[in-house]
Amino acid sequence: MARVTVSEAARLVGLARQNLYKNYINEGKISVDRDHLGNPKIDTSELIRVFGEIRMTHKVSQKEQSTTGENSINDSDLTVVSQAKDQVITALRLQIEAATEREKKAEDREAWLRQQLEDAQRQVKLLTHDRSGDSSAKRNRWWRLWK
Repeated sequence: MARVTVSEAARLVGLARQNLYKNYINEGKISVDRDHLGNPKIDTSELIRVFGEIRMTHKVSQKEQSTTGENSINDSDLTVVSQAKDQVITALRLQIEAATEREKKAEDREAWLRQQLEDAQRQVKLLTHDRSGDSSAKRNRWWRLWK
């Protein structure tokens, strides 16, 4: 994932830099890494995790607009957004696959438990049927002894 400065991260999520520090970074909701120079950097995946979809607004001065004739987003911004979306899609697909696998295992476990229950019910039925026949025979013999 792309890493951006704190100021750039604040711009991407539409907050003031101070609010981003106060409400998210200092609270531990967003983690900040350091680059090789020790400057704070925020992974865009962290921004997506906390804020959902990030918006890529690109402020172009009027002078630039008059020369280009349009308000354009540079390629690096589009690459960052594309990579962020691809990672989110990949993560969601993995979650779906894991959920499908868990569901299959649960269905197999349920089928096995149903079979065990049916077997136990059959055995109980056989045992109660056998005992009822034996108990009447024993009672008859007992009464015969005392008659």
